[in-house]
Amino acid sequence: MNPAIVVFDGECPLCRGFVERLEPAAGQSFEYVDARSDAPIVDELKARGVDLDGGMVLRLDGNDYQGDRAVQMLAVLAKARGPLQRWMRWWFRSPRRAGASYPLLKAVRRALLSARGIAPIGSHRPPSGGDRD
Repeated sequence: MNPAIVVFDGECPLCRGFVERLEPAAGQSFEYVDARSDAPIVDELKARGVDLDGGMVLRLDGNDYQGDRAVQMLAVLAKARGPLQRWMRWWFRSPRRAGASYPLLKAVRRALLSARGIAPIGSHRPPSGGDRD
C-alpha cells in the first residue's frame, strides 16, 4: 500500500502540531510534505489550481482531499493515543463536525501566521518553471 501523502503548511504551528501527533493505524503509513517546499506534489497541486492556503491536502489512493475532508479522512486513518487524541479523532471523524470546525481552524492558522509575520503560501515563491513578471 502506498503511503497517504499529507501536504500541510510547515510554518503553521497548528498544522505542524496536528501532523506531528498523527500516528497511522495498522497497515497505513503517512508521508508529510511542507506546502512551502518545492516538492513535486506541491508544484502539481498548484498547477492544477489547488489553493494550498485553503487547507491541507491528503492524497490517498490517487484521490486528493482538502481542508475538512482531509482532516476527516486523517481522523479515520490515524490511531488515537491519549484522551486528547481520542477526542480529536472522534470529533473529526464526523464529516459534519469536521466541516463545521474547519473554518475556525483556518482562521486560527491565518491569525498565527499573521502574528509571526509569515506570508501566505501562494506568495511564498513562484511556481517552478515559471517566470515572475
